[in-house]
Amino acid sequence: MLARAGLDPATHDGRRLSNILETYPRDELFQAEVAELHRTAQGILALQERQRVALFLRRDRFERFVSALVFVPRDVMDTRLRIRLGEILARAFAGRLSATYIQIGDSPLARIHYIVATTPGAVPEIDAKGLERVLAEAARSFRDRLAEALMAEAGEGVALARLARWGDAFPAGYAERHGAREAVADIALAEAALARGGLVLALTAAAGSAALRPAASSRPSRPRGAAFRHPAADRVPWPAGDRRSSLSPRARRRAAGGVARVRSRGGGPRADRARAGCPASPRPSRRWRKAARRPTASTASSCARA
Repeated sequence: MLARAGLDPATHDGRRLSNILETYPRDELFQAEVAELHRTAQGILALQERQRVALFLRRDRFERFVSALVFVPRDVMDTRLRIRLGEILARAFAGRLSATYIQIGDSPLARIHYIVATTPGAVPEIDAKGLERVLAEAARSFRDRLAEALMAEAGEGVALARLARWGDAFPAGYAERHGAREAVADIALAEAALARGGLVLALTAAAGSAALRPAASSRPSRPRGAAFRHPAADRVPWPAGDRRSSLSPRARRRAAGGVARVRSRGGGPRADRARAGCPASPRPSRRWRKAARRPTASTASSCARA
């Protein structure tokens, strides 16, 4: 393979190509044709100079499966991206994902090897470059898509300022359900709320439905016993049509009927005992607690009930 590529094994590119072949999937190494293997190895070698999302396909001669080598930047590689790219490949070849193998090393690119099981005689013809562009778009982070949408909306100067302020304000759940254009609208809504110093509402309509998006510039004062509101809810823009509560996970578990109550200070068994005139006890003994459950007519029963 080195002789076919015209590279000296002692040179830098020769050592890179040798490493590519040594770490190449073994099944692919023996099943691929020499010309096909040479073309793929040369493509992987070119990725060392220009890191990008790349796709290399090999069809089984009996159309039983399609082998896909996908290279993505290591810093964006995670489980969600692996699953998303596998689903795209399975839909493209009208098959199902049979196996996935991941390799993450010292290279700035991570390699994912997908095996897509297909039906012989029913494998669609696809545009490899077009499919590669779809994978590259799926591998882009939400921040990258938001930066592009902001630049298209307000220009580079304003976009960079808003991106620095709001780029990390969107949680992962928002990025999965909403696009960059909706995020731009929510950022504008939040900016308007900050400028006015109060609550701002925006009504949007799409696909025969309407959504009301609110944004507040600051958290209102909360009296004792009032409904709990997570502090981050006032800084993160509310997505369109999002009906989730702003309660924290712990407050959600304690919520009754969708509203969580914050306990007033000074409550609890010890405060109840003090109000009843009972002697202070840091931690009642087990014998005392058993006796406290027995109904009596004496005044000590109030301490037991407290």
